[in-house]
Amino acid sequence: MPPFARQASQTLKPETPVALQPDLAHIRSTKWISAILIGVCLLYFGMFTFTRLIVAPPVSGPWYFFIFALILFGALGIPFYLEHCWKSLEAKRQAAVREDERLLAFEQPAANAEALQVPVTIVSRFSRTMLLVFGLPLTLLAVIAGNGFFLLGDLSRESFSFASLWPWLLAITIAIMGIMALQFVVLWRQRTTVIVCQDCIQTRRPNGHMDLLLYWRDARLFACYRQPYRWSKGWVITYELASSYQVVRWKWVQKNDPLRIDQQPILSYEEHQAQMRALCSLVAAKTGLPLYDLDIEQFIR
Repeated sequence: MPPFARQASQTLKPETPVALQPDLAHIRSTKWISAILIGVCLLYFGMFTFTRLIVAPPVSGPWYFFIFALILFGALGIPFYLEHCWKSLEAKRQAAVREDERLLAFEQPAANAEALQVPVTIVSRFSRTMLLVFGLPLTLLAVIAGNGFFLLGDLSRESFSFASLWPWLLAITIAIMGIMALQFVVLWRQRTTVIVCQDCIQTRRPNGHMDLLLYWRDARLFACYRQPYRWSKGWVITYELASSYQVVRWKWVQKNDPLRIDQQPILSYEEHQAQMRALCSLVAAKTGLPLYDLDIEQFIR
């Protein structure tokens, strides 16, 4: 390690933990939002049923709200599982911040401040193939769910007639398909941008409304990992540079397979590989930090 980099590394030894993993914070928020929606649906169903029992028995309640609450309750298990996965990764992040050598990457990037000509902008986008493969089934499920809830709300009526409902079902189908198609077009047009400058690295969210900025001098952790899910195939490795207040991430696609990745670079596969290697060398030189591989199975308890 060059003397200036070693000195920078010593002055930047973390006295405070790094910022929390963004995915973990997001999943925790999603979990509480789902729980609140379940409570609102059950409360509405209970109040409606109680009112009908007192005012106008027998009860003919909005069973679709009860079913919707049950679906949300089942889906609530997904955020809990994802939170468990990210908490395990977060424990490794904190161990890496404490400079646990067992998590050091086997292959360290060669520090080279001239490896990448800065400023440079690295752009990626959603995979069109993935959007088509997963978008069609999701659209079908949304159409079935939308029409299903509409029918459940109408089945309680004594004058139920499918012939009078099919125009409504057709309108719901067209509306849902239009909304889903618009959503996929918006996703396809979005771009994730990483801007590498002389004194900092910056990422721009796909919506373009929020920038994440981290100065090289504030970096506390340089790490890489794959998605911590059992179904993850590891075709994409996430690299992150973290400080006590910010986390900046970018993705290195390891295999040219659009079906296996959510985002793909706009460069060719070969150019992308060269660019990512150069970026890692630049980060190592600018921060003086070693690279930690959080996929290493050794877990620090």
